[in-house]
Amino acid sequence: VAKKKKTLTMETESMPSTASAVPEKQREKEKEDKKDERDKEGEAFALLSHRQRKKMKRMLFNRAEKLSRKEKEKTERKSNRLKRKGEINEMLLNMSTDEREAWRKEAFRKKNEKLKEVQKKEKEMKEKFAKAKQNIVIDLDFDDIMTPAEKQSMVKQMRICYAVNKKAKISTRLHLTSMNGKGTSRDLREKIDGFENWQGIYTHDNSLPFEIERRGITDNEASIFFKRKKDLVYLTADSPFEISTLNENDIYIIGGFIDRNRHKMKTLNKAEALGIRHARLPINDFPQMKSSSVLTVNQCFEILVTQLEMNDWKQTIERSVPRRKIAAAAKEKLAEAPKTMTASKIPINVDKAVVDGFTDYGELSD
Repeated sequence: VAKKKKTLTMETESMPSTASAVPEKQREKEKEDKKDERDKEGEAFALLSHRQRKKMKRMLFNRAEKLSRKEKEKTERKSNRLKRKGEINEMLLNMSTDEREAWRKEAFRKKNEKLKEVQKKEKEMKEKFAKAKQNIVIDLDFDDIMTPAEKQSMVKQMRICYAVNKKAKISTRLHLTSMNGKGTSRDLREKIDGFENWQGIYTHDNSLPFEIERRGITDNEASIFFKRKKDLVYLTADSPFEISTLNENDIYIIGGFIDRNRHKMKTLNKAEALGIRHARLPINDFPQMKSSSVLTVNQCFEILVTQLEMNDWKQTIERSVPRRKIAAAAKEKLAEAPKTMTASKIPINVDKAVVDGFTDYGELSD
């Protein structure tokens, strides 16, 4: 019996494993995909100017410093937990049996109260997202025009968008497209812990939700978007049309890339190529924003969410757009003005506004 078992073991070991072959092929494919992506990133890096390269290197260095700082903080938290645990054990040893039992009951009661509070908040959050009616899409199909540093910045902006949506009184149904495991979508899953557990987020593998049904893939969300193509509105600063009020039935699309005025007409051309409507936010109605109508993704999203709550564009712009951007727009306007400008027409406290340019959700590096 032992000899037969030995023979069978040797035969099974010598046989090629089909299970191990499949992951190997998958790993090779992933390596090829990563190599292609690195090549594209290298091409994008080559197109940058000397100043942009220096800026990107500085951003990468800062990111590495941030990661090392986080690791250090994590180690410190772990050592503090162990220290606290040792102190509690020592305290319990010095107590009598009755005192120890009473302490444990009180600790158990506090823990249960905290757990109930967390569960209550989670339930309220789920109910709030379940009631959300407004659909907003962030189109992440722009990896080919972004550098690695800009993709990291886009990840930060996605985090801010989620924080805005979570804290808002009226939340929205936020859709992310091109979540195919490459570029920005890969960074979102790798860099953000718990991304898969985000509430109120709907991810789509393809570039735009309504394009999925054309490719023969069944998806309830996709079919809804495909049937409602007339309701899609691509938000772009280059559009000649302006939004006056937000329509609950409309689905607003935001281009998910870092612009910096390098990609004019990009989103407008895409909207026209797809045959969907396009419009711009009514920012030009406000004198302080006329010369700087290009917004970041999170600013554009925050304006939409705030407008749903306040229904007043002036208050929405003042609350959502950082003061530093308004001040920068004022400085641009001042630079374009004639040199004979009188002192009474010069904007007041411009520099102070730049210094105090923070939002409720933090300031982006870019």
